[in-house]
Amino acid sequence: MSRLPSPDEQAELAELRAQIDAVDAQLAGLLCERAALVAAVWARKEQAGLAVLDPDREQQIAGTYATRCVGLAPDDVSRFVNAVLRVRARNAAALEGSGGAG
Repeated sequence: MSRLPSPDEQAELAELRAQIDAVDAQLAGLLCERAALVAAVWARKEQAGLAVLDPDREQQIAGTYATRCVGLAPDDVSRFVNAVLRVRARNAAALEGSGGAG
């Protein structure tokens, strides 16, 4: 059976949650910024007649995350990276149109 947190524990938890919220806000902004950059890369590739998708680059990105996220479960990191990589140029184009990429 669990108990209710004490006032001190509630205050500590509130502070930690506020820090998590701040990190989440940064992540959201970075995801939008990344999507806009992906859109720019895709546009350049399309203009040049190059393949838009680059599986080797995606593997490089996944490997970079894996080395930077030491201590996290590799499966969790892999799922996160795959989700980030799915945020593709179609989303960035919508963000650029609304001014939300910055």
